[in-house]
Amino acid sequence: GRGFGKHSHDELSILVPLSQCCRVRKSTYLRLQLLAKEEYQLSSMIEESLLHDRLSPILIQPHLQAMDRRLQLVLQVLAGCMEKEGYANVVEDDLGTRAPTGAQATGSEV
Repeated sequence: GRGFGKHSHDELSILVPLSQCCRVRKSTYLRLQLLAKEEYQLSSMIEESLLHDRLSPILIQPHLQAMDRRLQLVLQVLAGCMEKEGYANVVEDDLGTRAPTGAQATGSEV
């Protein structure tokens, strides 16, 4: 778990490149949104995938909770980018679909 850093400290400087370029692929953005939902929570998905590892437990609960917290920070940065620059200027459509309208465009469905 040490490779995941200190669970009690979120290094916000790592988000600077994202907040500066304000670009993300649509497929990545949709996956991040999905992993932020309770039924597909990132920590639960990781924990489940590591259950049968011979070295289990690889990550302790505080590290798993930190992953969920940090995912929210990433989504907050992206929401700020969208508010500033608009959805279409932030989310690059790599799926061949049109930009959403209304609530989806602001990311408020998360």
